Amino acid sequence: MAGSEGEAKSGGGEKVVLGYWAIRGLAQPIRYLLEYTGTPYEDVRYTLQPKEGGGWDRSEWTDVKFTLGLEFPNLPYLLDGDIKLTQSNACLRHIGRKHNLNGATEAEMCDVDLLLDESMDLRNTITKVAYTAKDDFDAAMAAWRRRVPHTLKVLEARLAAGREWFAGGLTVADFVLFELLDQARGMLEGAVAFAEAYPSLAAFLERFAALPAIAAYRKRDDFIEHPINNLSAVLVVRRPRRAGWVGGGAAGRRRAGGGVRRACVGSEALSGLARDASLDGRDTEHAMIIFVVQ
Repeated sequence: MAGSEGEAKSGGGEKVVLGYWAIRGLAQPIRYLLEYTGTPYEDVRYTLQPKEGGGWDRSEWTDVKFTLGLEFPNLPYLLDGDIKLTQSNACLRHIGRKHNLNGATEAEMCDVDLLLDESMDLRNTITKVAYTAKDDFDAAMAAWRRRVPHTLKVLEARLAAGREWFAGGLTVADFVLFELLDQARGMLEGAVAFAEAYPSLAAFLERFAALPAIAAYRKRDDFIEHPINNLSAVLVVRRPRRAGWVGGGAAGRRRAGGGVRRACVGSEALSGLARDASLDGRDTEHAMIIFVVQ
């Protein structure tokens, strides 16, 4: 039976610790999953700083990287008592096992495995564009927009068959696909009317966002809408209904929501914008504006 929203807490009352950059990136589906399951957690966010003369200072992470007892030190990491994990899908599956969100049957479990791996492939196509060389951005984005419809059509067909969720009941795969499809919708803005081209995917995005725990989290001050990618990325995206930019930068250190150790401010860190996009009266609830950092 699929886990119900907010039904369980971390064993022993000890907070889980999630560590990642102060961006959405690979950790956002894990944050959604922790929120949905009502798991008490500390969201440790590391920031990337620009170096004088060029390059990026990752010392906020690298200074502690080998001090946490991780067998394969990397971001994201998840500390849950004696369990210390890296690799985003391993973190998701661990939480999913504790809350019956890895599939209710063997067929659903196989579907979840398939969808998590396919989702990573989709994510890799997105980050390839985001972190491409500045001079190659236009070509990379155009190529991505030509190729991504194949994947989106397959996912659309899966839901168009009458499913609410991708693997039957709600599973960890839906948390990953929500994040990636939200990013894809933004990257297609101005090129594709997403809701018309992929009505079942658009309905899925609305349905997932309306889950009470998810909706409440997305309204909180500690929710990261931006940045999506790190400051070293060439692709940055701003959603006009909230202030903020995707690109990290100067770090504001504060506590929010009782669990955030570091939060990214960083709009002043963007040196210049090579492109602007007018909304032309279009729906601003889901629109994203794409820029390229100089």
